[in-house]
Amino acid sequence: MSRFKKLSHTIWHCEYHIVWVPKYRYRVMEGKIKEEVESCVREQSRQMSCEVQEMNVQVDHVHMIVPIPPKLSISEYMGRLKGKSAIRVLSVFRDLRRHRFWGNHFWAQGYCVGTVGLDAEMIRKYVKWQEKAEQRQEEFRFSGEQRNPRSLNGVREMAMPERIVACRCRSGATRAVSLGGVFILKGSKGMTIFG
Repeated sequence: MSRFKKLSHTIWHCEYHIVWVPKYRYRVMEGKIKEEVESCVREQSRQMSCEVQEMNVQVDHVHMIVPIPPKLSISEYMGRLKGKSAIRVLSVFRDLRRHRFWGNHFWAQGYCVGTVGLDAEMIRKYVKWQEKAEQRQEEFRFSGEQRNPRSLNGVREMAMPERIVACRCRSGATRAVSLGGVFILKGSKGMTIFG
């Protein structure tokens, strides 16, 4: 089966990796709220002729990979998706409206979007496994200063699918990405590259 799809005058393959957060990045998307957000996003996407390929709803953000046809702009898609899902979530879970920060808004303004190209499989695995990786990262954060046998210069690392590595080190770095054996650490003191 071809990855390309057809419209009346267009053959297209436009996949996007989209991330967005609830207002003030509150950690509220658990249990029933998480299920409602996921079902609402999938339903709205289906109504706009978009099929969600991967989705991961976490307590404070949503990751999604979705092909969007060229006749539909991403801003239009996200506007409708966030608007309809916010109305639905706030009507089902009325206690969220009572929180003084919500007003009538469930989602924060804006979103992050990137195109999915040649590394599509790696991005799908990242979206699928990110929640487990963040849980492991939280465990590292609260585990104290125990040495890990797989450490490199005091950096505790955790292998993730493909070439992505999350870590925590003494210098304050909280994330690292391994690109072909080269580690890029992002921390409060800038970026360090070593291999």
